[in-house]
Amino acid sequence: EATEVTRREPANEVERVLLELFAQILGAPDIGVDDSFFDLGGDSILSIRLVAGARKRGLTVSARDIFRHKTVAGLARHARERAPRTPARPAPPAAPGERADGPARDTGASPASVPLTPIIQWQRDRGGPVDAFHQSVLVRVPATLDLAVAGGLVQSLLDRHDALRIRLRRTPGWELDVLPRGTVRGAEHLRRADVRDLDAEQREAAMTRAADAAAARLAPGHGHMLEAVWFDAGDTRPGHLLLVVNHLVVDGISWRVLLHDLRALATGAPLDEPTGISYARWGALLREQAARRTAELPLWTGAARDADDVLRRAALDPARDDMRSRATVTRVLPADRTAAVLTKAPAALGTGVNAVLLSTLGRALRDWRTALFGDDPATAADAPFLVDVEGHGREEIAEDLDLSHTVGWFTSLFPVRLEPDDTPGAVQHRLDAMPDKGLGFGILRHLHPEAAPALARLPRRQVIFNYLGRFERLPDTDWTLTTDAPAVGGGGDPEMPLTHLLEVSAVALDGSTGPELQVTWTFPRSLLTREQVERLADTWFTTLRDLEETA
Repeated sequence: EATEVTRREPANEVERVLLELFAQILGAPDIGVDDSFFDLGGDSILSIRLVAGARKRGLTVSARDIFRHKTVAGLARHARERAPRTPARPAPPAAPGERADGPARDTGASPASVPLTPIIQWQRDRGGPVDAFHQSVLVRVPATLDLAVAGGLVQSLLDRHDALRIRLRRTPGWELDVLPRGTVRGAEHLRRADVRDLDAEQREAAMTRAADAAAARLAPGHGHMLEAVWFDAGDTRPGHLLLVVNHLVVDGISWRVLLHDLRALATGAPLDEPTGISYARWGALLREQAARRTAELPLWTGAARDADDVLRRAALDPARDDMRSRATVTRVLPADRTAAVLTKAPAALGTGVNAVLLSTLGRALRDWRTALFGDDPATAADAPFLVDVEGHGREEIAEDLDLSHTVGWFTSLFPVRLEPDDTPGAVQHRLDAMPDKGLGFGILRHLHPEAAPALARLPRRQVIFNYLGRFERLPDTDWTLTTDAPAVGGGGDPEMPLTHLLEVSAVALDGSTGPELQVTWTFPRSLLTREQVERLADTWFTTLRDLEETA
């Protein structure tokens, strides 16, 4: 029986500020100070945005505070007010008529070393070339943009974020260092593509060719981690700016930082205060953590007990199964069902979004392999299996650690045990048992010489899952993600070997009626057919629907 809910108004200025941030970040204007951030659709990725937004408004809260206190009222009691500071701004973009390729600033500094993080060591151990290994975004830009202004914007991003100037040196191992500001010249990494007289089909083909060429120009060995293409559509139509960045130095949250800075630089809005620690300091902190995390080893080895493959006979061959051999299947969940999956179901079940998605993925995999392969012994029957899960990795492993404005590849990668009949609550229990949301697995696997061999012997993970969170796409708005392209695209060198039988990447993209869950399945054509993966994708969405009806 429906009852009227009375929402309490903010009692003070801190509550008012936090309530505004909740509404802005969650896209839910009708909320009260006692509503839970997570019941409203918040997750660990959005919590980082809340931390950054609070800091910008003069308040200090941590991601850990958000998970502990959840509501505006609870957070307000623990927020600390910060003394106002005047942010330091990088050099402004070139004004119209000025050259974008002016003299680079000589800082007199020498390259600074960056310790390899676990995820970069994982990539190194993967083998194969990495020069064209990239992520990309496509941003709508005004028709009034010119090459000089675009070049100035690119230069400002390069100067503001050290990770974009990282150089990879291929010694017997890998070594990273940061080149001084001004030594990587934005104008040398920007191209103009004239698409004024092309129809829609020709324009799409031209943009695809230009994107492939931009990825091919990346040269990590020279510190060339970023390439940009301005698609000039003329004086009357908005154009687009493509940013391509080598994946060694960028991730999903980094793109949110870069897009925010790009928009602020282009519109003259205030830039966020350059607080927090550098990517290099983060790498050093992870190395300091290695010796402190050996007590976690039984957690990771225990998760693998009796685990089997999803498909026993499906073994990747690095000589055959590379980026050229892959295919993809994409499915989009409508906005009303996305709201149920990402907001209503987690709130009703008392879990996070990842627990909902992973538990239903596990059941879908069970049903799929049974229906597809029947009693074939290659199906591993109803045995539990391990799935690699990607996390954002920006965990608070030190007091007052601020990573909300730091660009880099922070991703954590850790195995999660899935049982054939898992509930979201059971999966959430396993996730909660992982200190720092699984960050320790990569530290022990790649940075601890005694723990590494034991973790290397764990059963293989044939499925990798990544939920990128929510990306805002405002239609007909300059300096935001375009609505007719993926939020974050990407690719790699053709010879880069695939690491998993199935790669499942999910993201919530803003649509006209609300966020829509877009899921991309990547697989090797030598081991699975498109029809088989389409069946699995549809089975997962059916499993999600069944959960919606019971939650």
